[in-house]
Amino acid sequence: SCRRQSSRRASSSSPPCEGGVAPTPARHPAWSKLSRPPSFVPSSIDPNFAGKMVLEIFAGSAELSQGCRRHGLSSLAFDILNGASGDISRRSVLQSIYSLIRQGKVLILWFAFPCSTFSRARRFKRDGPGPLREPGENIYGMPDLSDVDRQKASAANKLAIIMCNLLRFAVHRGVSCVVENPMTSML
Repeated sequence: SCRRQSSRRASSSSPPCEGGVAPTPARHPAWSKLSRPPSFVPSSIDPNFAGKMVLEIFAGSAELSQGCRRHGLSSLAFDILNGASGDISRRSVLQSIYSLIRQGKVLILWFAFPCSTFSRARRFKRDGPGPLREPGENIYGMPDLSDVDRQKASAANKLAIIMCNLLRFAVHRGVSCVVENPMTSML
């Protein structure tokens, strides 16, 4: 499994952590010692953030959403692991996300895109799966892929396009967005 790290630090005042990348707030050791939300949690600063939420897309176990709720922020997690209601490739699910953004209910849109087919680490595995894509003209998939690998690359391409469209839509409406992905990813 690929461990995702943010390629962008939350702020310049964040303490550097191992590898120079700050952990997500939900995993940061200091958060576990807090009895109340820290002062930078938007709901404790500005009443205009009341009623807004964090949307966590490709949530996996939804740790970010759980951390947000523990600290007073509403959140929704979307992941195919949660069944059809979390599958953003389904039109109805995607429409509900667009609707929340359009209505001004989203404070932060957070993507933890699955890195498996975009990972550069695939090219270093001797016994594991080989690369499905490479930078340049084969970014959407190598020409000699098996049918199974071509389907994997195609499915990941579809999700990447959905993510890019959501990002564009959200940014144009003033929503803060984060794409959690390794700096070495081809995404």
